[in-house]
Amino acid sequence: MTRVLTRLASRQTAPWEAGPFLALADDSSRHVRAVVSILLSRFEDEAPRKRMVGMLDDPDPIVREATVRAMGAKSRL
Repeated sequence: MTRVLTRLASRQTAPWEAGPFLALADDSSRHVRAVVSILLSRFEDEAPRKRMVGMLDDPDPIVREATVRAMGAKSRL
């Protein structure tokens, strides 16, 4: 996560990788998981898609709603 934040601050334009976000998908914070679900929707890889489908069963409604919204937004792009 530190690497991702450092890259954001430096405004580098290299392609994003899903790995750091996938690592946070099981974080104890529902807010972190909700943000991760939104970010994962930006990837075309199989692993982020599978993880997002799994997040539809998250015990917290905030995470489930964020995931549904992210999937809906992705389908409109």
